[in-house]
Amino acid sequence: MNSNKKKYRHWVLAFAAAFFLTAVGGALAREDALEGGHKPPTAEDLRAGEQSLKAREWQKAEEFFAQAVTDRPESAKSYEGLARSRMELGRLEEARVAVDKALELDPRLMEAYATLIALHNRQNEWIAGLDTASRAMEIDSEFARMRYEKGRLYLQNGLAEEAIGEFEKVIDLDPGFPDAYRALGEAYAKDDRKQAALEIYQKAAALHPGEGGLHTQLGLLYLEAGRKEDAARAFERALALTPEDPELLFYAGRLAVKNLEFDKAIDLFRDALSKRPEDREVWKSLAEAARIAGRWEIAREAYEKLVSEAPVEPILYSDLAFAYQNLGLDDEAVEAYNLAIDGDPEVSSNYYNLGLIYYRRDNYEQAVLLGEKALELDPENPNYTYGLGMAYCLNAEPSEAGEMAQKLRRFGDGRADELLRFVADRCSPATDRPE
Repeated sequence: MNSNKKKYRHWVLAFAAAFFLTAVGGALAREDALEGGHKPPTAEDLRAGEQSLKAREWQKAEEFFAQAVTDRPESAKSYEGLARSRMELGRLEEARVAVDKALELDPRLMEAYATLIALHNRQNEWIAGLDTASRAMEIDSEFARMRYEKGRLYLQNGLAEEAIGEFEKVIDLDPGFPDAYRALGEAYAKDDRKQAALEIYQKAAALHPGEGGLHTQLGLLYLEAGRKEDAARAFERALALTPEDPELLFYAGRLAVKNLEFDKAIDLFRDALSKRPEDREVWKSLAEAARIAGRWEIAREAYEKLVSEAPVEPILYSDLAFAYQNLGLDDEAVEAYNLAIDGDPEVSSNYYNLGLIYYRRDNYEQAVLLGEKALELDPENPNYTYGLGMAYCLNAEPSEAGEMAQKLRRFGDGRADELLRFVADRCSPATDRPE
């Protein structure tokens, strides 16, 4: 009997030792795997991706979620984060594949429904978006982000009142959701409730002083209301919080233009383009600010960029030609003016400015033809009248030059006598004499 007890104790001790060694070995193996770079995804991976999304660092977010998907392909949340980051990067088809996979893995994942509604919205799939929102509401009608995306869907389709109801519900569910305040303010503005929009943004900025986007939107409302000083303060706060935000830099540049601070505007637009180099609206604003400020080299660079990509509005060729003209690049200006005329033959200033180039080149015959066309399109323009009179005179057409002088006199333009003196000195015979 004692012998059996001893055997039993030996067996228990041996089993315990084996179990201990197995457990320790497994733990060491897992530790080796971690050190070897084979770490399975943890909550830390997903948190890093979410933090990158919040910071609008879309590329970085995609990298975190893509790694999480690779390490644990059964994780629905990893696929949802991957979908959201790819959506923000504009890769909508890839985002759709990822969110569909998330819902396949977890058909009740509310984050995935919210992202799918956002995708429908971006792809202008109104009916599909409503259908997805309806299915999501049956699962959890209190999920704030899903209600937010549903509100965005309404707003995108012109249903401001319905959108307002959704955004107000989101704020009730989650008062710490800054995008909901921003969207509610936008909806109020679209519903022509500007004061309500201003008040909600003021409240939101007070509740979430660290959210640069709220200060940006508040600045835009101030700007629209003509409160330029308040707008400037709001943009300054936003820039202190999010100095790399290209949209904010663009809006701050627009405010600088309104304040006639063109050099400041140029710097802000260039900063915005360093973050978003293909943004056509920013290039246009940069070109306009540089043109008004007379910074012709910057204007030339901006207009050349704009005309290098279709579609090209004819006025851009006009503005590029004017920049060339001010830089003394007459050959380039002639080519650009001709492209502008081809695009829109009814713009009188193109003929006039092109005529000035030929005038400076002593090609008075061509200058006359272009001046006549400009005056045909805008017969009451005194500058065109004066310029054409000068060209007539130098093209040995004194009678026509005198007629232009008489026309200037009817306009009450003091240059009439100046033109007549020029005709008397340079043309023969003159049809009239200054009084």
